[in-house]
Amino acid sequence: MDFKKFQQQLSSTSQLPGLILLETQEGYIAAEVFKALRNHLSDCDEERFYATELGKSAASTLIASLKTLPMFTQRKLVILRQAEALDSQSEQMMVQYFKCEEEPAEAHLLLHYAKIRANAKLKKLAESQGWYIRAQLERRPEFAAWVKQIAADKGLQLRADVVRFLMEYVPMDLTLMERELEKLALFASERGSIDLKAVSELVCATNVESIFKLTDAIGEQRLTTALKLLRKMLAQGESPQMLLAMIGRHMRQLYRAKMVADQRISRQLVAEGLETHSPFVIEKASRQARRFRLPDLRRAMQRLYEVDRQLKSTGFAADILLERLVYDLAANQGES
Repeated sequence: MDFKKFQQQLSSTSQLPGLILLETQEGYIAAEVFKALRNHLSDCDEERFYATELGKSAASTLIASLKTLPMFTQRKLVILRQAEALDSQSEQMMVQYFKCEEEPAEAHLLLHYAKIRANAKLKKLAESQGWYIRAQLERRPEFAAWVKQIAADKGLQLRADVVRFLMEYVPMDLTLMERELEKLALFASERGSIDLKAVSELVCATNVESIFKLTDAIGEQRLTTALKLLRKMLAQGESPQMLLAMIGRHMRQLYRAKMVADQRISRQLVAEGLETHSPFVIEKASRQARRFRLPDLRRAMQRLYEVDRQLKSTGFAADILLERLVYDLAANQGES
């Protein structure tokens, strides 16, 4: 089911299944699903885990948590992030547990995958016995629909030219887009309306050009330049979360470009994988991806997850976390 069907399903039932599987690369959508489930369950106990931290003990830890009933509430929600890191043994243990689990469930497990294999056993089980929610924004119209909906929730009715501008100048990341729309909503509440000129001034207050220089320096492994740009942008007050999202978006593009290059997939599929039909963007991503080995890019995805979690849940200084990340990503060959 997609997100809209999930909302409809949630509003029409009082009993949730024991297994809920969410597949989305959008942090904003994942947060909306988490919030909707918490609101539905009202007063519930909640535990969160990261598969990369649990390692081989993931299944036993999750099952123990599910079996431990909450003390002061009736139901429990267990959330596993980065579920794609589950190994086959853990996946099999989870399948066996849910096949034997009796309904109705008092404890609910939400597995969040950025991407899941089509033939994954847990996916098939969620489709047949639980809920499988897929919210991958693979086409620009799907992303645009979310932009309009978020804007409407903030009381903004966006004209078509404004939507086109936002799609061009704000990265295709709903978390970043929501922040830009929040700025626009505040402006509109003061002025009563907002036009394309005001939108362009507000959005471009963020130094888009510098951001792309930073991501290109990382992609071209020019470490010294990348660190200088990062420090300059942090000193200018740029959001660490926004910078991380932009770096993550760029590294995902390189990962996809490397995947399609290794598999010798057609240019059309390269364009679809990179979510763009711009020859310039496709050529640049393909060229930069050649500097990396596929295992390096897989490790880069893992590092991005780790830094995202640390920014959100620890007291580590954001500038240090981002500098270490940029060093790890761009240190391979240095300036060239």
